[in-house]
Amino acid sequence: MEKYTLILKENDINCSVHFDASEECLVSVDKEGIDVVLDNLVTNAIKYSNGKRIDITSTGVADSVKFTIANGVGGMEKIIWIVCGDLIMY
Repeated sequence: MEKYTLILKENDINCSVHFDASEECLVSVDKEGIDVVLDNLVTNAIKYSNGKRIDITSTGVADSVKFTIANGVGGMEKIIWIVCGDLIMY
């Protein structure tokens, strides 16, 4: 999240990041691919935010991780599931 510090500050946006795992979670993914997807979603959340707040939550269970990115735009929450290395977006 450090790379977003300046743009968040320039746009006066608060960002909270939460990780919730009920158990240890290990998911094998293409690091560069997931970095591109998450970077795109976070920068879009910043760009189109109207509530001056972005909430990023990741929840891990066994072999899957769920990322939720919400930026205050009603009904525009983005959800990504990573299950056994497969990327599923909603």
